[in-house]
Amino acid sequence: MEQEMDGNSASDQQITHVIDPAALDGGGGICLSGLAGQVHVASTLVRAIDLVDCPELVGLDLSDCPDDLRIRLVKPRRLRWIRLPRGPVGATLELELHERFDPISPLSIRGRVASFGLCADWLPHSWRLNRKTAALPVDGLFIGPPSDHACGHRAAIHLLVGPAAGNRRLAIDGRGMERLVIMETHLQHLVLHNATLALLELKACHQLESVTGHFQARHARLSACPQLGHLGGGGQQLALDNLQAENLAIAGRWLKTSMTDCATERLALQRRTRLHLDGLPTLHTFDAVEPCEMTHGHGMFRTNQLGAALGTRPGKLAELVKQELQRKNQREALAMQWLQWLALGGRGNVELSKALSALFDLAVNPVDRKAAWLVRCALASLYLHGQEGLKRLTHDRLSDVIKRGCSEWKWPVLHGEHHYTWSDDLLLYYRCRDLAITLPFRRLLESVDDIGPAWVLAGALREDRLSSIEAADCRQLLIGCLARLRLQARHKPTHHMLPRLARTLLDERDPELPGLLAQALLRQRSDHGVLLVETGIEYAKTLPEIGEELIVAGLESGSRLPDRLRAAAMRCLLGNHHDQIRTARLATA
Repeated sequence: MEQEMDGNSASDQQITHVIDPAALDGGGGICLSGLAGQVHVASTLVRAIDLVDCPELVGLDLSDCPDDLRIRLVKPRRLRWIRLPRGPVGATLELELHERFDPISPLSIRGRVASFGLCADWLPHSWRLNRKTAALPVDGLFIGPPSDHACGHRAAIHLLVGPAAGNRRLAIDGRGMERLVIMETHLQHLVLHNATLALLELKACHQLESVTGHFQARHARLSACPQLGHLGGGGQQLALDNLQAENLAIAGRWLKTSMTDCATERLALQRRTRLHLDGLPTLHTFDAVEPCEMTHGHGMFRTNQLGAALGTRPGKLAELVKQELQRKNQREALAMQWLQWLALGGRGNVELSKALSALFDLAVNPVDRKAAWLVRCALASLYLHGQEGLKRLTHDRLSDVIKRGCSEWKWPVLHGEHHYTWSDDLLLYYRCRDLAITLPFRRLLESVDDIGPAWVLAGALREDRLSSIEAADCRQLLIGCLARLRLQARHKPTHHMLPRLARTLLDERDPELPGLLAQALLRQRSDHGVLLVETGIEYAKTLPEIGEELIVAGLESGSRLPDRLRAAAMRCLLGNHHDQIRTARLATA
């Protein structure tokens, strides 16, 4: 190779091509074609060279051209070496390969490279040397197919491109390498030894399963390597994106690790790192031998995708929960990050509903029911007690988690999709109620006395998602709740739901239930005239006698009624009175 580089081959002597200054365009550029063999280009004025249609060109010596030369190489089939101009600035090169894949020939570029770009129609991803403006040009660049012999070429950057026939395992001695880039290969295993790199980049290696060996990299970037499952080495910054394998083990010591847009479900780390996750919606298991500092961005813990991943096999949720319960420091557990995000932040209220729905779906498997209920209790504990709940949850015994998660039935204020948070929670209870760990929640259901829980229980009867036995039990719980109903403070958040509760009970065509609600309201008439009138107007449409009683009680309560509500109440009473007169006249006619 050194003979070719020096142009001393006995079989192929160097030819000098002198550029006529008159042939240069206004910017000092020229297009050369038909060059063959080893060619020395001589010119002190040329600023840019395009080489096209030179299939027999083997070597190109540009050392006597001006510094800062721009070179464009179009489909050079046999080109083996290029010597760049002398000077501190470096040359800019653009290499365009053939439209159809042709095993790339090794090409050694000697000299300073300020900028380099590689593209081909068969390459889904082009590659470009990213160099900071103030950084020095790189000293030499080698381009070739994946090969154990790549290390035999002296160059700061080694760019290995394209599949190599039969080469599924590549072992590279990286001594002297500064940057190693491997892209669009069919490698399954890469072993890298004796390398201290500024950059390791693996891109679109679709069959790559492992990267091992003794190496260090200041920056390592691995993208679009869907089968990658094991990574060794070490260094300062590791960036992983678009990985698709379910399991990923990182064995090396990396100061910082980031993962973006990956389908990873289980992540294992053997060394301490500062981990940042962004766009890993299906990640549910995280194992770290040493404590790790973890942060996350957008696109994490999408409950519907996580639920789908856990639902692929009965028992997966149970295994996950068992594993998390065995941790000494729960705050470092990924599951805790997910629960915290759901209950305390992120898109919490939206995802909270999805989480309970997913738990209900997962609990269809008896083996997962206990785990589903434990997760539900942890969510409720966090939602009820906020950051204090988070502190407790990380140190609590299992019984304490269940107890605090069942201390109060409370989710986001009932409106819109938040209704489903409550109803899915109730449905999850009925799916798991044969378990002893649901008894604290049962006792809670038997003691609730608020409008919100009453509406949820009534809605569950109307939605027809319960079995006949469950529906009968739900009706008894609703009767108990209505009998205990307390309106409490005048501005309690669920007061706006009272007319809706009345409509739901009236739709049930069960005369006992509306009567119980009316009795509860009449017992507390003194402070709740507005609620009495609003509910009475609803009742008057179906049960006019009870409706009139509620309206009159509201008007006589002494509460200050809005003018529009008072007018509506009077119209309703007059309408009922006219109906009664008409009915009496018809009866006596």
